[in-house]
Amino acid sequence: MAIRVTERFITLFRLVKQTIKCFNLFASKPPTNDQHDQENQLLSTRLFIILFACSLVTLVIYTLSVQRTQTITVKSLTLKKYTKLLKQYPQTLSCPCTQITIPYGQFIKLSPKYHQICSSQFIMDQWSQFIIESRPPIDQILLSDFRYLGPYSFRLLNKFCKLSLEIVENELITFYSQT
Repeated sequence: MAIRVTERFITLFRLVKQTIKCFNLFASKPPTNDQHDQENQLLSTRLFIILFACSLVTLVIYTLSVQRTQTITVKSLTLKKYTKLLKQYPQTLSCPCTQITIPYGQFIKLSPKYHQICSSQFIMDQWSQFIIESRPPIDQILLSDFRYLGPYSFRLLNKFCKLSLEIVENELITFYSQT
């Protein structure tokens, strides 16, 4: 039985070999008996098959080696995730937004509350002027009298309040512009 399988295999091999040898894609119509024409047709067929196979192999290799660009849209992107993606895909990552974060000022509003003295009339220039005008002459005033040092204390408080207001406003502007 092993002999028959071997014989069949050999017969099949010879048949395939003969078919390949006589395979002619460019046979003339009507068939020609010219030996030279038949050899040219067989040669053209073999050349065509070789070039076609090379083209297919080249196409397959190119297709496998080319990187395909895939567009993925990520919603609700955090800064940490964006930084990771930027490191991973520095050449191809694109962000259609103009900015990847929102300034704090767009969703946070702070209302600072200052000490009540900063909004009282006691730190106004008019109050200091009133105390100065109501005090007795310098030679009759005691150093411990409030009317002597009071106006300067209120002016100092006024300057501190203005300074704190300016500092807080500047820091709020800086904070609101941060992301």
